[in-house]
Amino acid sequence: MTPYAEIKLPALRRRRRDVLLGGSALCGAVMLLAQPAQSLPDPTGADIKVSVGGLVPVFTPSPVVLPTALGVELKAARTVINWTTGFAVGAGESVNFKFLTGSDIVLNKSTSAVTVAAGGSVTGTVGLLTGGNIWFYSPNGVLIAPGATMTAGNFVFGRGVAIDDLMFVDLAKDALTVLRSASDSLIQIDTLSSATTATISATGDVVLSAATGDLNATVVLGAGATSVTATTGSVTLGEVTSTGGAVTVKALGGAAGVTTAVGATGLLVSASTTATVILAKTTVSGDVSVTGGTSASVTTGDAIRDLMVNGVTGGATVLGHASAGRAVEIKAAGNVEAAGVGAELTSQGLVTGAHVLAQSTGGSVNVRLSSTKGTFTGDVTIDGSTGATLVSATSTAWSAVATPVTLAIPALPLTTTSRVEVADPRVAPVEPSMVTSPVKVPLVELKRTL
Repeated sequence: MTPYAEIKLPALRRRRRDVLLGGSALCGAVMLLAQPAQSLPDPTGADIKVSVGGLVPVFTPSPVVLPTALGVELKAARTVINWTTGFAVGAGESVNFKFLTGSDIVLNKSTSAVTVAAGGSVTGTVGLLTGGNIWFYSPNGVLIAPGATMTAGNFVFGRGVAIDDLMFVDLAKDALTVLRSASDSLIQIDTLSSATTATISATGDVVLSAATGDLNATVVLGAGATSVTATTGSVTLGEVTSTGGAVTVKALGGAAGVTTAVGATGLLVSASTTATVILAKTTVSGDVSVTGGTSASVTTGDAIRDLMVNGVTGGATVLGHASAGRAVEIKAAGNVEAAGVGAELTSQGLVTGAHVLAQSTGGSVNVRLSSTKGTFTGDVTIDGSTGATLVSATSTAWSAVATPVTLAIPALPLTTTSRVEVADPRVAPVEPSMVTSPVKVPLVELKRTL
């Protein structure tokens, strides 16, 4: 038994339209003048595939009868509709997909860009409730305008040309994996408010924005420049990735929380309050920058050039390994923390200007491990306003490059027994009374205990 069924709709509605217009020339002329230009998707001649056990969807009413509304009653767990006329919904027009269950998926394929204009409506329902998964696929991208009504259980927009319809409707395969593997750009999102704009260009640039309120998305993937912005609210993302450009995430009215953020040529995450990124990375070139108006946190960071974490009025935290080709800078007005198990700040020393800096202008700095490597090994600077702790700092190119490691000690030690311990027996421990900030010690390893 095949895992799909394939149906191609005959041109039934064309014949019906011929009958309706065949009464008289006058009648036909009146109807054509009264009927608005139709931009709704037309199922006539559509190539349709459904999963095993499913049936072809029912389309009602006919656009001839009601040219501004189309109902699609789905009868399979997965349905692919190749719209021969494209998928475009204009102002005042609506398409409603009626699903059997909330887990059912319809994939709407269009050779032209998928568009839903302001005042247009695309909805999914299961019985009387909002639900179902409405997905789109086009080689020319998508434009969902602000002011459009988009409600369903889930929306996915993909750009590509190579998806296999039969694989998609095969229930043994994960539908999202099939779609993503055939897409270079993709947006997966549960809720699009009337303030949301979602665009994927024909070249793979992606813009997802909300003029008001919060913006939450599961996946934002772009082949080019990829931007996510909430003008008055917070941003929450599972993944935002660009394979060929830079990624920008801005929460101008709240917090930014991102699980995975990867930019090919740069990554910027900023928030008016807290900015939190679990994985922040660039893959080809450029910087990683995570800035919170209050605090900023990165669990793992990997930048081709510079990695910067900045808490403007609060603290800055690195929970894991933060590495950069040139500079790692962790700055905050409050405390700087990179002292947990597994925390490490590393400059790979790939270009001139390589260094590590952990600096607080109004709090303490606690760093577990820090190192500079490579040809352009530079300084490690730990600079705290009220206290500084560095467990270990190393430079693998120390014998070849006469660059000191810098440890900045606060002028008033936290205790009278504070001291700087060094691994080189040729240099005596530095007592607090001898310390001025900063202190440069030409050693491979530094230790400070309180």
